[in-house]
Amino acid sequence: MARHRKRKSIIFENIITTISTNFINLQPDAIDAEIVRALRTITQVTRVERSCVALFSDDKQRLTCTHAWSTPEIAVQNRPMLPPTPAAWPWLTVRIMRGEIVNVPLAAALPPEADVEKRACRAQGVQSFVVIPMTYRGAVVGFLKFDALRTPKTWSEHTIALLKTVGEIFVNALEHKRAQEALQLANLTLEQRVKARTLEIERRQRVAEGLRDILVALNSDRPLAEILNYLVAQACALLDSNACVLYRVNREERRILIEASFGLPEAFQSITSLPLEAWRLLGHGELGGTDFDRQPYVIPDVAASSLAMDDEESVPPAVRAWRHAAVQHYRAALTVPLVIKEEFYGHLGFYYANPRQFSEEDIRLGVSFGNQAALAIENARLRVQAEQAAILQERSRLARDLHDSVTQLLYSLTLLVEAARRLAQNGDLQRVDEALARLGEIGQQAFKEMRLLVYELRPLALKSAGLVRALQQRLDTVERRAGIEATLVVEGQVELPARLEEELYHIAQEALNNALKHAAATKVAVRIIAENGRIAIEVSDDGKGLDLSAGAGGIGLSSMRERAEKLGGTLTLISTPGKGTTVNVTVNL
Repeated sequence: MARHRKRKSIIFENIITTISTNFINLQPDAIDAEIVRALRTITQVTRVERSCVALFSDDKQRLTCTHAWSTPEIAVQNRPMLPPTPAAWPWLTVRIMRGEIVNVPLAAALPPEADVEKRACRAQGVQSFVVIPMTYRGAVVGFLKFDALRTPKTWSEHTIALLKTVGEIFVNALEHKRAQEALQLANLTLEQRVKARTLEIERRQRVAEGLRDILVALNSDRPLAEILNYLVAQACALLDSNACVLYRVNREERRILIEASFGLPEAFQSITSLPLEAWRLLGHGELGGTDFDRQPYVIPDVAASSLAMDDEESVPPAVRAWRHAAVQHYRAALTVPLVIKEEFYGHLGFYYANPRQFSEEDIRLGVSFGNQAALAIENARLRVQAEQAAILQERSRLARDLHDSVTQLLYSLTLLVEAARRLAQNGDLQRVDEALARLGEIGQQAFKEMRLLVYELRPLALKSAGLVRALQQRLDTVERRAGIEATLVVEGQVELPARLEEELYHIAQEALNNALKHAAATKVAVRIIAENGRIAIEVSDDGKGLDLSAGAGGIGLSSMRERAEKLGGTLTLISTPGKGTTVNVTVNL
């Protein structure tokens, strides 16, 4: 008998060694199956009917049977093995948590304090059982349990020691699996975070580029309607919305006007304005006395908002049509206020086909686009004001020029005509001839002045024609028609930025104006030289000339110098009384 027990002990030891060897370098996904195989082998060798591995939750309040094996007939009976909570087996739980091995050869002989466990064993038909606590880093994390159901079973100290080894093998394998799964989860989480961060960076880059493009559009001279349509299209794309609408509140007419939109379905196309009272009904915030709510407003789900409420009798037809279309096509919305110089202007609305939870970044970005739209509108207002101011300033200048030049010349003509008439009545024909000659000179000068004013009233051809053609047009229209011999010579390829062309044109024009109005020139010549990374324009005439030593030149010369200095160039003036004037401006490209 002793030899038989020794032989069984050796067999069991060999099995434990095999189990230990099998778990070495085992992949995490194969651990569960290997534990079940080991349970089956140990259960069969020890001649019991079922076994399991149970693990405690982190708070030790729950118990989970993670691995189990039963003989076929026991498995068919489907007898419960463990309660869901450790508290259901108080006597056993206390000993397990203390790390004690609980060896019960006869369940019916359990002490009175284990009455709960005794009744459970009787209900399940358990004759004997042994429980081996599994510890990891000094803490009990679970246990092994083997049940004998057919006949009572006695486990020797040697067998229990081997089962304890099995428990250590299992707990190390399970912790290894848990660590690997945690690592995989961490890697997956890290990958997801990296992916999310990458998407966020890409989105912010798109937003930055979009805002940059919008700023370019804002600084252009494009019409306001075109800028706003471009802005709402960009905003719609960068906020991932399905549609974007810019509303303007007209308090005088008590209407909400749609100034720009993008992505709206056909059902919205015929709706261009709504009554002012529709603001609250459309879910764009509440009316606040005589002013509007100036905060962003979100509707995560249209179905749960005022848009979906059924109050048809009190809703105007146009608002009803808008609401029906909105509920049919959209499930979420974000609106941000447009405020210009503390004045409420309207809202920018973003609409989404699916319900959506709006993040703080979504709202901030929407507000940013609202600010851009407000800036575009304010720029347009300022542009209109500047244009009106420029028109008034130009009218004042023309009136002043007419008074200072043509009107004075016409008045001089009137005086000379009256003087010539009296001289003719007195028979002083020689002085009459002098008066008529003077009349011709003044009339010719008035003709030149009028030519210049008429030319200045025409649209500037500089943008469409370029510097060279614009100067040629000036010479053909003013100087040559006034009887002045005018030439234009160009050397090199003239390709200049628009701003540089405009400044150079105004300098050349001022020089030509001086020759026409003050120098009494009969010839003017314009020469443009583009070479070696610089541009030079020279305007010369054969007029009266200036006495530069006496400080001649006036406001016109100062204006030309200021323009040249602004370009980083130089302006030189060469003039001698009676021998004409030459103006030269040179700018490095």
